[in-house]
Amino acid sequence: MRARHPDHHIVEGDPTPRARELDRNLEMLSRLMDSAFEIPGLRWRFGLDAIIGLVPGIGDLVSGGVSFAIIGLAAIRYRLPAITLARMGLNLAIDVLIGAIPLVGDAFDVWWKVSERNLELIRRRAPAPGYGASKGTARDWAFAALIAGFGFLLLCGLGVLLWSLLLGISGWFKAS
Repeated sequence: MRARHPDHHIVEGDPTPRARELDRNLEMLSRLMDSAFEIPGLRWRFGLDAIIGLVPGIGDLVSGGVSFAIIGLAAIRYRLPAITLARMGLNLAIDVLIGAIPLVGDAFDVWWKVSERNLELIRRRAPAPGYGASKGTARDWAFAALIAGFGFLLLCGLGVLLWSLLLGISGWFKAS
């Protein structure tokens, strides 16, 4: 993520003092969750998301809750289009689901950086002050369709697996 000037705002324009404070808070929270720390010599950055995720079971839910708060604040403050909010939610779902896998998920959290990804979506999609909500792009829709298609295939695969398991169990009972 690129460095920001301390007076930089997520959305250009002349925001109110309250909006400037929210901009700073979102930037700070995103940085804290995804890139607050650096491994010396390697220049790999990670944040509290990767550290909290080490706690089995609840770690990913807690960090997911913080990332969800970023999405909620962005929805209210920046009047983002629904498809952009959906894309941010899908980024979060990917982070929480893969992050729940022991060790693999922790490494994924260091790479994925969901809060920074979502903050970048806010920067690209938020309207300038005084303008209405912006429109989602074809890339947003393609991403959402890809994830929905993957989810559908995953559900179909789980359904086939469950059906096969039930047939196997019923055959085992018939043979007894």
